[in-house]
Amino acid sequence: MSDTQRVGVHGGIPEAVYHADRASLSYSGAKLLLSSPAKFRRAQDHPPKPKREYDLGHLAHKLILGKGADLVVVDAPDWRTKDAREARDQAHELGLVPVLGSELANAEQMRAAVRDHELAGPLFAEGRAEVSMYADDPETAVRLRGRADWLTNGNVIDIGDRLLIVDYKTTTDANPKSWWRAALRFGYHMQFAWYVTLARALRLDDSPIFLHVCQELEPPHLISVNEFGLDEYKLGLEQMREAIDIYVECQQTGTWPGYPPLIHPISYAPWAFRRDFNEPVDID
Repeated sequence: MSDTQRVGVHGGIPEAVYHADRASLSYSGAKLLLSSPAKFRRAQDHPPKPKREYDLGHLAHKLILGKGADLVVVDAPDWRTKDAREARDQAHELGLVPVLGSELANAEQMRAAVRDHELAGPLFAEGRAEVSMYADDPETAVRLRGRADWLTNGNVIDIGDRLLIVDYKTTTDANPKSWWRAALRFGYHMQFAWYVTLARALRLDDSPIFLHVCQELEPPHLISVNEFGLDEYKLGLEQMREAIDIYVECQQTGTWPGYPPLIHPISYAPWAFRRDFNEPVDID
C-alpha cells in the first residue's frame, strides 16, 4: 500500500491518483455497489471517459477552491468544429481540463458570486482544499477513503470551534426547497455519513458539521448552503454499512453480481394511478 493510502489526512494527492486507488473504498464506489456490484467492478476496470459536465465541475472547483487539474482555454465559440474537438481531446489525454473562453468567463462570475455571498464567502476564505482522508472500518477492516472539497473551522461563520466539511456542488437548481430531490437522487446523505465517519475515525472532530454549498450554473449564479438532519445521517449510515458489507462479500467470493436472476414485480407509486395524472394534455 502506498504512502498516500495510509490511514490519515493527506493533502496534495493528485485527483487521478486518488480515483485510481483500488485498495480502498470511496463513497462513489459505495453508491455503485448498492446499485450493482457488477457496475462497481466495471468502473474499476474501465474508468469513465471525460464528460462535459465533469469539465465544467472541475472548472468551477479550480477557481473557487484553488486546486484541481490545470485548465486549457480553447479559442473557439463552441465545440462543434473539428479543431475544437481535437484540442479538447488532446487536453483530456494530457490530464488537463479543456474549457471555452465563454465557460471560463461564466466560472469567474460564479467565483465572484461565492466571494460576495454572506455565508459561502467566509466558508471558503480560510481552510484546506481537496483533502484526502483514509481510515479503516472498525467492523471489517476495509480501508475507506474520502476527498473533502474543503475543511475549515466553524469560527469562520461564528458557529463554534467545530470542524466544517464543506462540499461544493454546481447545479441547475440550488433552491433549498427543491434541492433535496437531487440530494436524494444522488445519495448525498450517504456522502454526509461517509465523511463524518472518516472525520471521527481520524479524530479530527467528534461532532463535525457537513455542509453542501450549492451554486447554479446560470446567472445570477444563486447559492444556497444546506445541511442534512439526523434522519438523513441515519439513512446514510445504514446504506454505508450495507455497501461495505457487499464489498466484503464480493471480495471474499470473487464474484461481482448484477441484478438478481428472478422475475421482479413492479409496482407504481400511488400517484401514478390518479386520473388527472393519466389524462392527455390539451396542447391547443
